[in-house]
Amino acid sequence: MRNKDRLFAVLISILGIIVIAIYLSLSVETLFMMRQNYIAVKENKEQNPGKSADGDNQNVTTVQSSDEKVISSSQSVDVQTTTKVSGNDKIEHDGDSSKQDALDNPLNKDENKSGDQNKQDGEARENERAGQGSAVFPEGNVVIVSIVADDYNNKWGDSKGDTELLERGQYYLEYACDWLSSQAKRWGHELNFIYDFDEAKGLCYRGYLETDMTNYMDYDVDSEVFDFIDENVNAEEIKSKYETENIIYILFLNTDSTNMTTSYTRNYYDGMSRDYEYCAMLMNCEGYEETPSAFAHEMLHTFGAPDLYMEDWGIESDSDFVDFIAEYDNNDIMYTVYNQYTGECEYDRISNELTVIDAYYIGWVNECKLVDDWGLNKSEHIK
Repeated sequence: MRNKDRLFAVLISILGIIVIAIYLSLSVETLFMMRQNYIAVKENKEQNPGKSADGDNQNVTTVQSSDEKVISSSQSVDVQTTTKVSGNDKIEHDGDSSKQDALDNPLNKDENKSGDQNKQDGEARENERAGQGSAVFPEGNVVIVSIVADDYNNKWGDSKGDTELLERGQYYLEYACDWLSSQAKRWGHELNFIYDFDEAKGLCYRGYLETDMTNYMDYDVDSEVFDFIDENVNAEEIKSKYETENIIYILFLNTDSTNMTTSYTRNYYDGMSRDYEYCAMLMNCEGYEETPSAFAHEMLHTFGAPDLYMEDWGIESDSDFVDFIAEYDNNDIMYTVYNQYTGECEYDRISNELTVIDAYYIGWVNECKLVDDWGLNKSEHIK
């Protein structure tokens, strides 16, 4: 019996040693994997925060940093130009669901009204803002007047390269219009863009502007564009023909890859000499062509959508709000127009999002909890 007891004790000891060895082995492997993951994430953040215009890596919240395109105010609230911000992945929220809820799908938001009520609100806003900008409210018919423009430094020729570039630009505009129309439906609105690239149809023009359109800080740029529209486009006739108050003027400019100025938008501001709202699309910048997202981004500016990365909100916590957007909603189309994960240009789709804060500022919803919580500026559509 004693021998049996001794043998049993030895077996139990051996079994215990095996169990402990297995446990220690798994623990070491787990710790090793966790450390490797940590190192990989750390190295990725250090090495891939995004590229600036000259290719240098910079932080996600800096103004000129990146793989993603957004627009920035340059001299006043009425001029917006495109710069870049980093292409980091969207970060999961930290458990504060109230913050993330403010950016959720419109179908889940109780702040949205019925389609009929939204339409009535839109008509009321159109009446209030008549004569206060050519792009009044993104509802119903919106006419796009295209201007294929030569300026002091950049001209469109008859070469195959120029012809194909212009055709691609027109395709990007069409794609942006389709995307914006689909976004309108998500928010309970009907949006119909009307455009035609046939010069004979009266919605497409060729012209020369006696200025350098890349120098958007020069107000002579506005005068040249406004004078061209006055002399060539009968805006009132267009409004009557297409039963709309909405006209956006899109300028196509044949900049080359050496151009370092990005596309910009002139949107309505108090005291504006004429109420023509236009998007100057500089077709090449920093070696890249403009994208469909960039066209949609610029067009949203004409209806009141602001940049979401700029510290220009008139509140003490400007930088905190920018950090919040960078963390919780860095795929918003008013924050970036590049693919949020790869930082690449996309020419055959728009993968960015139009969130509730954009919908509020362009007038598709009348309230936005995010705006209230942060004390942001009110939408121009709220009287």
